[in-house]
Amino acid sequence: MSVTIYIPIIRCPRLKRLALPDNFMLEDDLLIPELVGRWRDLEQLEMETKPSSFLEMIAVIGRNCSRFGRLKVRGLIGKEDAKAIVDCLPDLNHLELSKSYLTKEELVAIINGCRKLERLTVKDCLGLQVDDEVVRSASRIKCFEHEGSKLLDDYGYETDESEQQSGFFYW
Repeated sequence: MSVTIYIPIIRCPRLKRLALPDNFMLEDDLLIPELVGRWRDLEQLEMETKPSSFLEMIAVIGRNCSRFGRLKVRGLIGKEDAKAIVDCLPDLNHLELSKSYLTKEELVAIINGCRKLERLTVKDCLGLQVDDEVVRSASRIKCFEHEGSKLLDDYGYETDESEQQSGFFYW
């Protein structure tokens, strides 16, 4: 069963695949962890934007969704997010973080922590330049896509920790 949502999905306890739009309201965002906890058969989740409840949601998926294997999300992927992905979803098979703000440090942590990754996509990310070290780390992954990722934004400004810490990210 695949759904592009709005809230009738609450009544689908056998839900396997879910794609969330980027225009849900804060109260809907805060409900995501509770709803995800009901979908024990959930295998795949796609989100156009990272919800504010991301860390809690990942923890709930890790505890309740034993078949979960695919995650797609866009947004600011910080140290806590990378750690949550590694700690809560170590058996992840497919991960897509394209068009996110992501640094090399977070990417390498995910690569090293999620040892069952078969597909990793980080296309068009900002704050990330894939170098030889990253390629070596990802060599065991069957499909590693990273085209278009760059350290600088379109105006030539370097990305840095202060941008990441602020929580503001515009794409």
